Amino acid sequence: MIVGVVLAAGGSSRMGRPKQLLPFGRGTLVQAALRPFLAASSVERVIVVVGHRAEAVARAVAIDQRVTIVENRRWREGMASSIRAAMRWVPPRTDAILLGLGDQPRVPVAVVERLCAGFRAARPPAQVLIPTFHGRRGHPVLFAGGLRKALLTLDGDQGARGLIRGLTTGVQEVPVQSPGILYDCDTPEEYAALAGAPLT
Repeated sequence: MIVGVVLAAGGSSRMGRPKQLLPFGRGTLVQAALRPFLAASSVERVIVVVGHRAEAVARAVAIDQRVTIVENRRWREGMASSIRAAMRWVPPRTDAILLGLGDQPRVPVAVVERLCAGFRAARPPAQVLIPTFHGRRGHPVLFAGGLRKALLTLDGDQGARGLIRGLTTGVQEVPVQSPGILYDCDTPEEYAALAGAPLT
């Protein structure tokens, strides 16, 4: 089983208002970030972590029965706290965990499917698969299920970067054709750019 995780708990301090709920396409920004996980046939369930404005964001992502909503009441401690909250809901025998960001609305479903297919095909098995566009790493990032316990120990606001840096083997880059893996929405300018100009 491959479980998707979408981190949507942040306080949007640089945006000045809850970015998860900003209009985007035919819905909200967080819905656009969630949809490729739901559209991917390889992903069996998706955990969405909410925190700031938890009730409103939870209503926005409750669009499919495969979505499990987890509230992180410690969201102010940083991204690692949201990853830990999600990992508590990931079944121990999960094959892989696909970790995405709730403010990345331009990730196509093809990227999700490519990462899942790459994980299944990797020989020797990969620990981490990271999508790249022209050599730059982006999200979502796929972790082998065996790393769930390590993800439960993360701390701070750097997400899983430290864990990835500490792996000497098993980290595989997966080139993709979409720049959407690189762009999130932290500021009004970034939001305007992504909302106004579709990326391929």
